[in-house]
Order: sequence, then C-alpha cells, then structure tokens
Amino acid sequence: MKDKEKPAKQLARAYIPNQTYNERWQPMEGLKRGTIFPELYRPYEKMDHG
Repeated sequence: MKDKEKPAKQLARAYIPNQTYNERWQPMEGLKRGTIFPELYRPYEKMDHG
C-alpha cells in the first residue's frame, strides 16, 4: 500500500485567534448555555423575515 500523497493545492487553512478567558460559569450554568466561558456565549436571536 502506497503512502498517501499530499494534494497539489491547499484546500483550507484554519485561523484560530488567541483567546483570553477572564471568568467561567459554574458547570450547571455552562450546561444550560452550552459553554462555561461567557466570552464564547452567543445565543441565537429569532429574526423576523416578514
């Protein structure tokens, strides 16, 4: 079996900026919100498309 070759072109590149976390929520609050880091909490807001 041959080794896998690298593709000729780069398909994608991940960009992840450094993040500083200042505080954390308690585990149960994190379960409710989907994260224990308030800086990452971005709830979806219902939009009116009418």
